[in-house]
Amino acid sequence: MIAGWSNIHPALAGLAALAIALPLYVCATASVPIAAALIAQGMPTGAALVFLMAGPATNIATIGAVRRAFGGRVLAVYLSTVVIGSVSLAYVYDAFIPFEALGSMTHEHAHPWWAWASALVLAGLFVYFVFDDLRSAWLRRTPSAGPAVVTLEVEGLTCNNCVRKLERALRDADGVTSVRVTLDPSRATVEGSAHPADLEAVVRATGYALK
Repeated sequence: MIAGWSNIHPALAGLAALAIALPLYVCATASVPIAAALIAQGMPTGAALVFLMAGPATNIATIGAVRRAFGGRVLAVYLSTVVIGSVSLAYVYDAFIPFEALGSMTHEHAHPWWAWASALVLAGLFVYFVFDDLRSAWLRRTPSAGPAVVTLEVEGLTCNNCVRKLERALRDADGVTSVRVTLDPSRATVEGSAHPADLEAVVRATGYALK
């Protein structure tokens, strides 16, 4: 069935791949060889890109967990973002890099400019996040000049990205020398001379609530 997908419109092939990818439980690592095998069987590259993005992003278990934890509205936003984002990017990919061009690219020794640019951007992102992790770890271990410690019980922290976001906001506050934010328990420990009321205002301004 998949072998005949190359004869239909790329948008329809993308929707068919989406119907498979949304409920399927597949991780980001496993999706790559699966997508490569599907391309070998005739799946358009754009449809394979939909599978690569939507497959690891959601599955039946994730949909149920998001529905129970956050409600139907958040689930609708979540699924709409995955669907619209993956299909739109796949359509753009097919428009700029047709399937016939992939074969010629594999035999070229000189990489096009956008390949080098993409590699530089990716390398820059790696360096940035490694530096940010090392900086956060160093600041957590650096002893504060003053013994004042403020502990804030925070609501709304759901992932490590939330932790990073709140740590950066608190770290930029005046008088803060050290910050540690944890998910379990959902708590921010701040050392320095900053007033607790100012720290609470920073937490609320960042989008989180206090218990």
